[in-house]
Order: sequence, then structure tokens, then C-alpha cells
Amino acid sequence: MPGYDEPLSRPIRKVAADISGGSVTILGRATRIATITVTPGSGDAVVDFRNGVGGEILWTIEADNASGSHTAPFGVHPLLFTKGIVAEVNNVNFIQAICVAVVEPQSSGT
Repeated sequence: MPGYDEPLSRPIRKVAADISGGSVTILGRATRIATITVTPGSGDAVVDFRNGVGGEILWTIEADNASGSHTAPFGVHPLLFTKGIVAEVNNVNFIQAICVAVVEPQSSGT
């Protein structure tokens, strides 16, 4: 049915090599995040998720190297990013991967 949401319809993965200057644009348009997973590399990773480039920080995740990946699921209340999603990391050497699942309308195509 057009206009209804299809949860987790678009997974996006960024690895350390994708991150330039400590930040990476995950998606450059408005969307809603259903789940975030941060996998640390050689140290404890802290990732801030901003509402677009230079926008306010809407969520922060710390992934402890000793504990492994950290996941933040938002369930039926996905986190709204009106200007796109930008991730900023404390140290690119401490990141292995950032994975984000966004909610997309079924009518959005691929």
C-alpha cells in the first residue's frame, strides 16, 4: 500500500576507510533511523550522529572495545533526521564499522 512505511528497508554501512577527517555523511537527505550499530576497532569508539553537516547532535553511541558492538534500536519511534545523517567519530582508528537501518516509505522505490 503506497504511503506506508517499510521498517529497516535500507541498511547503510560505513567502514573506517569511508570516514574522512573524522566524519562521514551516511545519508544526505531527510530520513528516520530505526537502528544504529557501532563496531569498535582498536579502541573505544564514540560516535555522534548529527542532523546534517554542522547540525545538532541527535544521538551519541559509545562502543567499548572490550565489549564489542553497541546497538541502539529505536523500535516504533525512529529517530528523525530532517537534514540527513552525519556521523562524527572520536578517532577513526577506533572504528571498524557504523551500520544504520533507516525507515523508508514503500513508495520510494529502490
